[in-house]
Amino acid sequence: MKTLIRLAASLLLLLSAAGAVDEILVESDADGVIVRSPAAAANFLFRAPKGFRRAEAPEGFALALEAEGTSIRLRLADLTAGEARGGLDAFLTSREQEYRAGFDGSLGITSGRGRRTAAIETKDAFRLVLVVFDGARRYELFCEGAPGAATELAAVAEGFTILEPKGAPEGGPLLGDAKAGTIE
Repeated sequence: MKTLIRLAASLLLLLSAAGAVDEILVESDADGVIVRSPAAAANFLFRAPKGFRRAEAPEGFALALEAEGTSIRLRLADLTAGEARGGLDAFLTSREQEYRAGFDGSLGITSGRGRRTAAIETKDAFRLVLVVFDGARRYELFCEGAPGAATELAAVAEGFTILEPKGAPEGGPLLGDAKAGTIE
């Protein structure tokens, strides 16, 4: 019986440690908000401007931050074999309707360093979605707000960093730079 209790205690300890690895840390300082995960878990880091605070993440998202009239949300997922094979451009095409939802016009796509950024703006609102594939993981960073926040939100996406890059997805294409384009 004592052996069973020790085994159960050890199992609980291991499970609690595993849960802590997946923790996304949000820390405020005088200059802004630092968001990071342990490299062994989600493996990312980015900085949000001062004034953002953690909010309840919508279903399907790992994290949400909010400031007055502005939001940042992060969706993490394992790549499917089809996503890895198709690469970033095919993935963006498959998500175009979601990224454009609520906006008229076309997405402006920029590429570089194994990432794609889709942005759309109206006179009243701005949305930018950063998509990064790294190893077997997919990252989607959604930044939304008024058009006046576009530069600040673009800087958040630009600063999004993979802590320990795993490289191209297994069986996926090499993620070289491509020219900017527009999806209509």
